Amino acid sequence: MTRCFTSGREMVVGLMLIIMMTTPCIAYETIVVEQGGSITGQVTLVGGIPRPMAFNLVTIPDPVYCGRISTGTGWRIVEDFLVDKSGGLKDAVVILQGIKRGKPFALPPVQIEARDCEFYPFINVLRDQDQITVTNMDPVQHDIQGYETARVRGARVLFNRPLPMNPFHQVTDLFQSHSHMAGIPMVERVHLQKDRNIFVMQCGFHPYMFSWGIVVDNPY
Repeated sequence: MTRCFTSGREMVVGLMLIIMMTTPCIAYETIVVEQGGSITGQVTLVGGIPRPMAFNLVTIPDPVYCGRISTGTGWRIVEDFLVDKSGGLKDAVVILQGIKRGKPFALPPVQIEARDCEFYPFINVLRDQDQITVTNMDPVQHDIQGYETARVRGARVLFNRPLPMNPFHQVTDLFQSHSHMAGIPMVERVHLQKDRNIFVMQCGFHPYMFSWGIVVDNPY
C-alpha cells in the first residue's frame, strides 16, 4: 500500500487515492447493515518510482538537529513513494464515493506529532469540520501551514501557526543526544470548500516536513 497521490506538483507527495464512483452523495444516514460485503486488494505502482525530493540543509533552519536524518553530506532526502518488491505502495487510501447510508460513521481523532523533523503519521483520514491536534516533540520550533488543494483550482490556506517546543528541552548538544518532550499542542478544525477533499500540512521552517489528509463523507 502507498504513499502516492497525483496532482501536478502534488504528485511528489506520495498519496495514492483510488476513488470508486457510485451515486451522488447528499447526506449520510446510519442504518443496520445486513449482508454487508468487503473489498480487498493491493495498490501497486506501475512504471518507475518517481525520484525523491532533496533539500539542502545549509539553507534551512536547524541543520544540526534536523540534519541527523540526512545523507551525511548535508542533504535531506524525502522518499514519498515507498514500494515493496511486488510493487505495492505504502499508505494507500481507497474510498467509495456517493454512499448515502450504511454502518456508523465514526473516525478516531487525528493526532499528529512533529518528531525528529518529520510529521507522523504521513497520511490521515478525517471528516469535514473535524479537528486535528499537532504536537511538537522536538527541541526546535516548527511553523505549521495547512492548505486545501485541488488539481484545477490550486491551493487555499487553512491555517498558519507556530508550533512551539517544550520550554524544558535541553538544547546543549542536539546532534549527539536529545529527548522528546511534548510542547503545547496546536488544535485546528479542518473545513474544505465544496468538491475538495485533500489537504496538506507543511512546516514553514523545514519544508521537507509533510503530512497529508483526505476528508471523507462516509466510512467506506
